[in-house]
Amino acid sequence: MDNAKIKKNIKAIFLDVDGVLNCLGTKERFNGYLGIEDEKVSLLAELVKKSKANILLTSSWKEYWHRKNKEKQDSFANYLDAKLAKYGLVISLKTMEENPFNRGVGIKEMIQKLDQLDYYVSHYAIFDDQFFDYIECGLEDKLIKTDDRVGLTKAHILQAEKLLNN
Repeated sequence: MDNAKIKKNIKAIFLDVDGVLNCLGTKERFNGYLGIEDEKVSLLAELVKKSKANILLTSSWKEYWHRKNKEKQDSFANYLDAKLAKYGLVISLKTMEENPFNRGVGIKEMIQKLDQLDYYVSHYAIFDDQFFDYIECGLEDKLIKTDDRVGLTKAHILQAEKLLNN
């Protein structure tokens, strides 16, 4: 009998916030800063429902976001959690790259870490309004680049569905 562990397949959405869940035209504000649009979170919820993907945070909003120690979160992380929860969404994990401009490195490290924990990331998509190091990391085919003037759209969701459900 083979003693190899069976890995659990998961799908992942690597999520940036600014320029994705909001845009330059967003009217909502939180503590004087650009807020998060319900319409864009609703689109993300539609994708999560159809794909059964986990949300992994890559955004600079992750700095004070904690999966378990919610009392350590700042008001922005609490606001993000509340906006997502309004649509039944939760963040599963966050990437941990040392350099915030190396998001591609963080994604690759996260996929490796999950593999070590017996999870296989079978399909994934990256939502971001910047290129960062995605091309250098060979992730350009997973990147769904949004425009910070518009943010997340139905067309982006359709593109992500193809990546997550094929």
